[in-house]
Formats: sequence, C-alpha cells, structure tokens
Amino acid sequence: MSAREWHTVADNPRQQLEHLRSVVRAIRAVRQLISFCREPEELVQKVCSLLVETRDYHSAWIVLVDGEGRPVTAVHAGLGDDFGPMMERVGCGELTACGRSALAEPGVLVIHSPFKECVECPLSHVYEDRSAMTVRLAYGGRVYGVMSVSVPAAYAHDTDEVELVRDVAEDVASALDSLSLGSDCVHTGEALRESEQRHRTLVEQSMDAIYIGRPDGKVMEVNQAWLDLFGYVRGDLASANAIDFYVEPSDRDTFVREMTEKGFVQDEVLYKRKDGTVFHCQRAQVALKDERGNVLAYQGILRDVSETKQSLRELRRSEERYRALFEQSMDAISVVAPDGTALDVNQAWLDLLGYSRDDLDGFNVIDVYANPRDRDELLSRIAETGNVRDVVHVRKKDGTPMTCQRTVVVQRDGEGAMVACQAVLRDVSLETRAYDRLEEAFIDLVETTSRAMESVDPYTVGHQRRVARLAELVGRRLGLSDSRLQGLYVGAMLHDVGKLSLPSTILTKPGKLSVHEWNLMRSHPRRGYDILMHSNLPWPIEIMALDHHERLDGTGYPGGKSGEALSLEVRILGVCDVIEAMSSDRPYRPARSPGEVISEIMEGAGSKYDPEVTQAALGVISDGLFSLSEPGTKGLGV
Repeated sequence: MSAREWHTVADNPRQQLEHLRSVVRAIRAVRQLISFCREPEELVQKVCSLLVETRDYHSAWIVLVDGEGRPVTAVHAGLGDDFGPMMERVGCGELTACGRSALAEPGVLVIHSPFKECVECPLSHVYEDRSAMTVRLAYGGRVYGVMSVSVPAAYAHDTDEVELVRDVAEDVASALDSLSLGSDCVHTGEALRESEQRHRTLVEQSMDAIYIGRPDGKVMEVNQAWLDLFGYVRGDLASANAIDFYVEPSDRDTFVREMTEKGFVQDEVLYKRKDGTVFHCQRAQVALKDERGNVLAYQGILRDVSETKQSLRELRRSEERYRALFEQSMDAISVVAPDGTALDVNQAWLDLLGYSRDDLDGFNVIDVYANPRDRDELLSRIAETGNVRDVVHVRKKDGTPMTCQRTVVVQRDGEGAMVACQAVLRDVSLETRAYDRLEEAFIDLVETTSRAMESVDPYTVGHQRRVARLAELVGRRLGLSDSRLQGLYVGAMLHDVGKLSLPSTILTKPGKLSVHEWNLMRSHPRRGYDILMHSNLPWPIEIMALDHHERLDGTGYPGGKSGEALSLEVRILGVCDVIEAMSSDRPYRPARSPGEVISEIMEGAGSKYDPEVTQAALGVISDGLFSLSEPGTKGLGV
C-alpha cells in the first residue's frame, strides 16, 4: 500500500473502520494461538507465521534471550534463506542494532527506511521500500526477547498498527512468562483483558462518531463522539431509535434496503440532533452477519461535514466571483505553469496578443517574449522575491513588438512549492514612446541650453559636451545605474550654467584676470546652483553645478567641502572637468600634453581627486575611449 493509498484510507470512514476491525481480528487470532501453545519455541514461531499471513507483513522474526540478555533462540517467517546470516549472528551471541535498542527501551521502535538506516544489519537488503517495527518482549520486569516485523512503509505511520505490534509483543511476553512459571495462563488472561481495554479506549477516544445498532433501529452501542454529535446522553439511548435521527424518514428505508442488498453503505445523509438542528453527515456503515448471512447489527463511522459543505459552497461562490473578475478584466491575465505552459488566460490576454483559444493547445509563453532570456530572468527573480513588477518587451502572434507593464505573483501548494505564476499585462507602448520622446526633448533642451552658453562664451564651445562624454564613460565603468548615468550626463552638460550670469567681458578677456574679476569668475558654481535649484529634476544637478570645483582634501571652492560631503557624481565631474580643461587651449596658455594631464591627475589621486574615479578615468583614456589629443576649444576652463 502506497502512502497516497494509505491517506485515502485514513480519510475514508468505511475503510478506516475496516482497518480497525482487521487490527482487532489480528489481536484475537494471536490470543487464540497463545491459548493452546505449550512450548516457547512453538509459540514464537506460530506468532511470526500468523503476523505474516494475517497482516500483509513481508516478514517477522523473534529472538529469545536468557536472563543475561544473550540471544539463545531465533525464529522467523517470510525470510527463507535470507535469515541465515541472522542465525549466525545469534549463534555468536549478537543482536542487530535495532534489537539492542529495543531491548533497552520500552515501546515500539519504528524505522522508516531500514535499507538506508541499518546498513550493518544482515537483513537490511530485504527491507527496501519497507519499514520495520521492533519491540522487546517484556513482562513482570523480565525481558524475554525481541520481536521485529517488516511492514509496508505506510503502516509505519499508522498508530493502530503500531499499537497492534505493541499488544502482540505484550501478549507473547505474558504467555512466555506463564510458560516459564508453569502457570495456568493467569497472566495471559490479564494481558488479554488489558489489551481489550486499550482498544475500548481507542474507540472511546476516536474523534469520529462510532455506532452499532440493530436492524429494527434499536441503538446497541455508541462512543462519546457519537453522543456529542447528536446531543444525547447515555441515559437517552434506551428509548432512542435510528428513525429519530433522520430528517427524511424515507432515507432510513433506503438505508436498510441497501444494507440488505450490498452489506454496506457509504454516502452522505441529512441527520438531525436531539434538539432538532439539521446537519450533513458522511457515513460508512457495514452489516454484521451470522454464519447464515442474517444481519445482526449495523456498525459504522459518522462524521459531521456541515462546515465542509459550507466551505465548499463559499469556495464555489468565491471561484465564481474570481472567474467573473478574471474574464471581465480589461488587463491581460494569464496563469502559467513553471515550465511555461499556459494553464489559463482571459479574453483580454487573447485580444492583446492576437491569439485565439485554439492556439493555446501546447502553447508556451516563451513565444511571447521579444527576448527569450527575459523568461529565465523572470524565474530567477521570482525564486528570490516571490513577485515581480516591471516592464517587459513582448511580441504579438504576428510578430508586432509591444512594451507591457507586468505584474507577476507566485501560486504555491501547501508545501510551499511553486505550482504556477499569475501575470497581469498592460500595454504601455504608447506611454513608453511618449516618455521616450519627452526624454529626447529634455536632452535636446539641455543641449540647447549648453549651446546658448557657448554663444555667450565662445571659449567654452564643446567643453561641456566633452566633460559630459568623459563623465558618462567613467560613471559606466564605476557601475552607475542607467538613471544615475543620465543624471550625471545632464549635470555635466549644465555644470557651467552659472557663467550665463557673468559679464561677457570677463568670459572673453584674453589676458590675466584681476583679483576682482577672478572672484567673480569663482562665483559661477554658486550662480549655477541658484539657476538650477528650482528645476525639480530627478537628479541633484544643482549640487553638481555647485560642487564641481570642490576637492577631496577641501582645497576647492566655493565652500571648501571635502571627503564624504562630496557625492560620487561630483567626484567624477571634478576629475573629468580638470582633464578636459587641461587638454584644451586657453587664451593664457596652450593645451597641456597628454603626459602632463595624466601626471597631474595621478599626482592628485587620493588627495584632491578620488582615487577610484581617477583610476576609472585613466582606464577610459588608456582604452582609447576618450582622446586627450582631440582638438580642444579655447576658453578659460575654470
């Protein structure tokens, strides 16, 4: 019996009752056997055989020990020649690990996978796909031996089966005690009564209602769960009749007819409690017959399923509401298996991507991705976070590209394993194109502003564009995100915007500036900050304009900021501005040679300039991505 089959039995009242009855029959068979056995070896041999024959066990073995705990006798059933190595071990006075453990402790030792856990056992190779239960044979403070059975793996999880093995062990131990003392089985009788009491307790403690009644409806026996279910006390049973439990009396007649014809009934029925309240009940009942086939009584298990019925109705209504939302949604919704198979899609999904329902047979969502690698990336992100919200590029059935906003959530089973992904797609192609056009227009505006500055200060023509180009290359090498790179580019294009507020005579003066003129020139970072501070852009470009002449060691201007007070964008801009200015001609000096520029930057690394930014800038130049010898433009470059 597989684990799945066993759980089916555990959830099926009729099969559960039959299993319980089979356990009781096995106990009775062992007791009958004990009653006429007079020799210990005969007793244990027949017990092994009986367990294999009646319980679907693969094998059973018993080892008897002397007063010192040394093995003296071993018997088995179901093992054949495989038991030879065990006999040799017993002959040497040795037991297996499970035998030693069982001798030392009371209770049943359950080993779920002996093939893997008991590698030193000479029988482990015959236990593959089975479990084992091992228990000591002890009575009255004396240990007589150890018993072990090989059972279907599912039995190891059944408390009734474990209880059966324990009861058999106690009954056998009691019989061995009686035989050893030459008594008249007084102890055995006591053990049998104790076993019956334990099984009586098991019935009484059952959470399911257990019932035995005569064909005429007279109640013979019920457990406490039945009394609680129907609202009766035991004193009410003398006058109670089964017809009183039915909402529809005709259901009782149908029940009796099916019992007579088939011998069992398994169905659902409407019962009523003593106070008249109605409830749905699942029942499994069997007819108990005599040797001639006459029905003596009905025995069964009942379970209240009213809450389950109500939950199912609510679930059905919830599913109907969900289905209505699913189908009527204007967004494209799909439910997809982990392998990409489309499990369900709504009409909006079909309309968006141009498919029909006939196309979905064997369809895999990998076909809708413009870049198939995006599917692997999605699965990786879902494994980490359980949900994804982003923008993805897809293509319709006819190949038309489309940009969609995507929201994906994971559906998991009870054990947490992913069983499907539910995704919502919304076409944002128009919005994306509009945003792209807006972004292009913004960059055009920035570059127009830069050109306006060049018209006022012809000596800085091209300076800001070259600084922006170098800064973008350095920022990319340092791993800045696309958004930060864009902000760095805009900040570099506008870092000298403050010069628009300076007199053109200063900007175009060919000679050396006076102290007053120089102070005015050094004010352009602050003026640039004032111009940009109300721009409401998503990047701090006003800070880049203000701080691009600050230095890491605090020797820059206008505020003498240093260290961590300078953002990475400012540090990049400061190095790139110096490199471009030194490599361009100025009215008061010619352009410096590439060697001089590199030397200046390297000497200032770690003091004036950030060393990582310096290394990245020199790497860009060394790789030929930016040329220091490219013709510069005349200007002050301060």
